[in-house]
Amino acid sequence: MEDTAEPEDFLNIVLLLTHPSLHRIGSSILQNLRDFGETKDIASRWHSVYTGIAVISNRETPSHVDSNGRPEWYDLLTVKGSHSLRSSRLELPEMGLTLAYGPGTVVALSGQIFQHRVGFWGDGDRICYARFMRDEVRNWFGVEPGEWMTQGYYAQHLSEELKRNKGFII
Repeated sequence: MEDTAEPEDFLNIVLLLTHPSLHRIGSSILQNLRDFGETKDIASRWHSVYTGIAVISNRETPSHVDSNGRPEWYDLLTVKGSHSLRSSRLELPEMGLTLAYGPGTVVALSGQIFQHRVGFWGDGDRICYARFMRDEVRNWFGVEPGEWMTQGYYAQHLSEELKRNKGFII
């Protein structure tokens, strides 16, 4: 797990920028796991603030919504492999979006709200690491669930001029 320290630390920063509330929740849970006798050894080597990581290797994923976590939370998907950037797509049909999904891609999304799928990508290997939070773990440690990310959260950190120029609605 030490080999994952640097990339997981980077992805923790991505989460901090995209969903600070969820980052605080995950950090609090991870600290609780590190302080808990039964989990302290393994938790001390776990670098992600997410409670779980699923590895999806060379597999199409049919359109689905995730059943765990909370709607206001973001899953973080990262992609590695030898497949072509041009051939792999992440589809979000309810939003009418199709995103390039090649090696090096990072996507944060509410997988419990938006249907998502990945079809066949052509030649090469494709590995997706899907980071997620389990509400049961949060609840077990008594950590508050956090809040939805809103435009208002980001707007409070911007100048009034930039908010007007970008059309922020507050």
